[in-house]
Amino acid sequence: MVRLTAESNDARRALLEAARLRGVTVAAYATGYGREYLAFDPPLDLAGDLPEGVVGFAARPIVLAIRPQPKGFMPSLFDAFSGMGRPGAVAGAEIVGDRLVLEWETTRADPALLRTLLDVEVSRRGGSFACELLVPLEPSVVVDLAGSAMQDPALDERRVLDFAVGSLDASA
Repeated sequence: MVRLTAESNDARRALLEAARLRGVTVAAYATGYGREYLAFDPPLDLAGDLPEGVVGFAARPIVLAIRPQPKGFMPSLFDAFSGMGRPGAVAGAEIVGDRLVLEWETTRADPALLRTLLDVEVSRRGGSFACELLVPLEPSVVVDLAGSAMQDPALDERRVLDFAVGSLDASA
């Protein structure tokens, strides 16, 4: 998978042509945040130097647009994911308008760590946040996140997973 900026039209054309010549299927995700993501199936060998404005990922990252509340919470949230001591899985963190666009490489750290870090930052500052998923998650990442949430001792009726599943009657 690669990320392209709005200025990388030539690189986009070259990548799409390389994929076409190799019979590779391309899924494009335009985010509306000045970036686009291209996923290749099967993966396109991107060995060597990528064109300017193109960032490559070993696997599909988790890409979120996070809107913190109150807005004054943004600098500390940005610092947590871009400053010294940031997690090694953070491939990119950029403030775009009132959102923090965050790229998390799932091959470098457990995706559940991202959820935990967001929860810790929110509880430290007494704020809240809303997330917009900009690129669909790989099925394996969904399974990992659901599995870690089900083992979470804080899982209760207010959590999304419990609400979505509802109460199950084992005797039925």
